[in-house]
Amino acid sequence: MPFKDLDRVDLPAFIESERNEEALWLFMHIPKTAGSSFSEAMAASLSPYRNIEVDYRDGSRSFSEKISSAANRFIDEAQSTRFRSASGHLTYDLVRRIRASVENVKLITFLRDPVTRVISDYRYQRTPMHPPYREFIEKFPTLLDYINFAPSQNTLLEYICGREGSPSASNAIDILDTDFCFVGLQEMYPFSYYTMMELFGASNARPVEHRRKTPDTPETEVEVTDDVIKLIRDNNAGDLEVFEHVRSRLMRHRNTFARISG
Repeated sequence: MPFKDLDRVDLPAFIESERNEEALWLFMHIPKTAGSSFSEAMAASLSPYRNIEVDYRDGSRSFSEKISSAANRFIDEAQSTRFRSASGHLTYDLVRRIRASVENVKLITFLRDPVTRVISDYRYQRTPMHPPYREFIEKFPTLLDYINFAPSQNTLLEYICGREGSPSASNAIDILDTDFCFVGLQEMYPFSYYTMMELFGASNARPVEHRRKTPDTPETEVEVTDDVIKLIRDNNAGDLEVFEHVRSRLMRHRNTFARISG
């Protein structure tokens, strides 16, 4: 039952149909969407778990080259190890490659309001938690510099459609609706967390505290005005359309969630 079926069935029926304690649950971790916290929860509840990661200190190759190699290493490892969960900053072309090479894979992801995601991403990359932070600060001395940098725009589309796909809102919505089992929202984290854990068969799991919180420092301080918000929304219109599509679907089930989650 794909994610779009939440439009025709209630939440308990959807969970009951899709609950799978045998599958490899693959989490496409889009940056700054609460994914670090959720990845830790997956690792605790669904072992063996693998974080498909790259060495950011390695400047000899691009991130795309490094994450592609990391995906291939995971595929090789999955031939001999029966993983229950995995996550990584994987674009959809890499997710599709893994799914074609590993049996019984179910896909999940989180989205976030583009305004807060862009601001959070900018702030995070200006801290030592992001190894190339000094280069980032030099390249983007202000938030406006980052907002107006074309490659930083519509990140949700880039991940969902993949580097080899067509980055449009309609294409992204179709991929999420048909290929993903569930799509959560950072703004609806308890609901999203509960639903995914029920799908995993980890019913007793509860949300953990927020991880990798960006510290408040002079380097991460930003002024968010109405004009800044409008500019982010305008420059990330595709992301906004996809976010609203998912938000509208989940909102229809929030009362059911409140009732069954106690």
